[in-house]
Amino acid sequence: MDASERGRLLAKLADLVERDSVYLATIESLNSGKPFLPTLFVDLQATIKTLRYFAGYADKIHGTSIPMGRSFLGVKTAAFMEIRLMKIDLETKMRFFRGEHGG
Repeated sequence: MDASERGRLLAKLADLVERDSVYLATIESLNSGKPFLPTLFVDLQATIKTLRYFAGYADKIHGTSIPMGRSFLGVKTAAFMEIRLMKIDLETKMRFFRGEHGG
């Protein structure tokens, strides 16, 4: 199956979830004990938006990646630097808790 077909199927699934959202919200409310209205207007709307987002993205992702060392694999995204900074921040905190700070 090519990427555009995957996108079409995800969009169709989003349409079906939207069509049957009241039924799905009822089932989810009974199953989880969560109130009906938040399930309908929050959970299912987020599900529909997520499916539509990935339906549009299905034929635009090419899977390129860059090496980040032996224990990491990073995808080329704008969040790369944020992930790297989080790793540095975690290492700094760990040194502090081990008593390896300079002060």
